[in-house]
Amino acid sequence: MASSLLSLTFLQKLVKIPALLLLCALFFNNCQSHLAEIAPEKFAPSITLPLFFDPQNPSDDHNNQKQKNLSLADFKGKIVILTFFASWCEGCREELPSLVKLKKNLPNKLEVLAIAIDDEENSLKKLLQESGANFPVLLDNKGISRKTFGLSGVPESFVIGADGKFKMLFDYQNNEPALRLIGPRDWTHPAFAKQIGAL
Repeated sequence: MASSLLSLTFLQKLVKIPALLLLCALFFNNCQSHLAEIAPEKFAPSITLPLFFDPQNPSDDHNNQKQKNLSLADFKGKIVILTFFASWCEGCREELPSLVKLKKNLPNKLEVLAIAIDDEENSLKKLLQESGANFPVLLDNKGISRKTFGLSGVPESFVIGADGKFKMLFDYQNNEPALRLIGPRDWTHPAFAKQIGAL
């Protein structure tokens, strides 16, 4: 009798194992489902976020602007420097002026799209005013960008071609080709300017 009960208990546990494995697999897939495939010549995910700063209406009330949304799809046909930053990040503050200058040098061919991560609105507004930002800034305080792009920190940037696909750049700082540029860069550096101009 004891032997039968033991066998029954063992069988019940055995039946539960596939169910547990299935639940684990579903949980893992759900966690990974937001992560886009970040690879050369793959289409960049077109996430949509609230507009925080509009260079066309820089004096507009930020609460009004946040009623609008923008996505990467809105810039189809243009090269996009997609950069993730924050006003509390010293490296981001260091990098910002070169992005402003790059946009000024290539106004018709290129767009800079900046996404502020986990930022405080008043600090962000002040930084954009001080830097003379001339490109749209989206605000992401919900972690959507971090999950989608697998960000490791800020600043972190990608170059997206006019075809909407991720492009490699030869990174002058690390002396190697790179898809994901982590840390501040001088976007007016001759090596970058030449490559971006050739895209």
